[in-house]
Amino acid sequence: MDELKKPVGPPPQNDATAATGGSPASEGIPQLGSEPPVAANAASAQTDTPELQKVPLVPIDPVPAAIPPKRVMPRIRLEKKHPLAIRWMHWINFPVLATMIWSGMLIYWNDSDNAYQHPHAVYRVGIGPVTLVRFFPEWFWKAVNAPYHVTQGLGYHFFFMWIFAINGFLYVLVTILSGEWRFVLPTARVSKKPFR
Repeated sequence: MDELKKPVGPPPQNDATAATGGSPASEGIPQLGSEPPVAANAASAQTDTPELQKVPLVPIDPVPAAIPPKRVMPRIRLEKKHPLAIRWMHWINFPVLATMIWSGMLIYWNDSDNAYQHPHAVYRVGIGPVTLVRFFPEWFWKAVNAPYHVTQGLGYHFFFMWIFAINGFLYVLVTILSGEWRFVLPTARVSKKPFR
């Protein structure tokens, strides 16, 4: 009677058959839809195989993201190299010298050689007896309003000459007192620079 009460079901399976999900005859045959044993047990294969344990694992650094370049804003910085007094003296010399050159043209218009062969064009550029050009031509004298203004030219020339002389004296004085003379005198490094 005890044998009749046993439940009827599928036959018992061993461990190999249960792992493969089939009969004992299909232990070595991979089933359809299942991963191969090597791929499925990759983690255990690395620990079980001594050859794979010897291979070092090299970590791969992640690729850094591209850093956008910083926007550079243009900036202009003015450096004051000379004192204010010296800068003013240089700018004063500009109109003074321009007036002296113009008044000098008025004076030179009256200059001619003794024979009056070349009036108002005494200066020449040439090679030996061959003259290439004489200056200044007549159109130039008319452009600067030079004809017959010799006395006016002398007055302007001598007046601005004194301004130029006083300005030059003050420039030398300020250069010495302020120590700017150190930047005027050439040094050994500056003297060798043109020959490099």
